[in-house]
Amino acid sequence: MWIVHILLINLLIVFISEVSLGIILGSRHPRDIITVILINIITNPAVVLSSMCLRLFLTKWQYIGLFALEMMVFLVEGFAFLKFKTFGEKNPYVVSFVLNLTSFIVGELIEILL
Repeated sequence: MWIVHILLINLLIVFISEVSLGIILGSRHPRDIITVILINIITNPAVVLSSMCLRLFLTKWQYIGLFALEMMVFLVEGFAFLKFKTFGEKNPYVVSFVLNLTSFIVGELIEILL
């Protein structure tokens, strides 16, 4: 049950950070916000669970593995933004990079503070 709790907290943090930043970047269309939420529902639990496994089993390689996971999410999210024409004329991969970097930094800061 604690895993579900961790996944939900992480997902909530990602929702707050990425949706807020998406609005700051100029996205006002509900479809854009829904796209960000749905993509994160798909990708975030997989990344969090994989990250937990990396920290438990591959302590020496956890940062390389985490980087690879984040790169996959960045590419998947950017591709989805491109396909759904999310964020208008902005480059979907740049938007994906900025959103993911922001939520990653927020998550790391929260982890350090707790």
